[in-house]
Amino acid sequence: MNKAKAPVRRAVINKPASAEEESAFAISSKNKSNETFALTAHNYKLIGVGIGILILGYFLLSLEKFKDATEFSIALHVAPFVIVAGYAELIYAVMARPKKNTSPVTAE
Repeated sequence: MNKAKAPVRRAVINKPASAEEESAFAISSKNKSNETFALTAHNYKLIGVGIGILILGYFLLSLEKFKDATEFSIALHVAPFVIVAGYAELIYAVMARPKKNTSPVTAE
């Protein structure tokens, strides 16, 4: 019984051929370790605004005790909309991406 050996597969590492490619390879390797954060300072400011709106909404909710639904009540009629606006602001703050500057810079 002859058993045929399966060919061995080896990983091939693409090494740069020239000095220019080598320096570009080194630069791209460094950039991979310095990846940017998912959220920017602008996102964190928006998150702070959203948390502030939520705190205001829950504070308005706690102002009055429920008496009657026929009377106007800040806790009943205003606070829920403020709370929903706070959560919407938080969702926007997390999803917002920074605007890229598409206008060309002209040197004068």
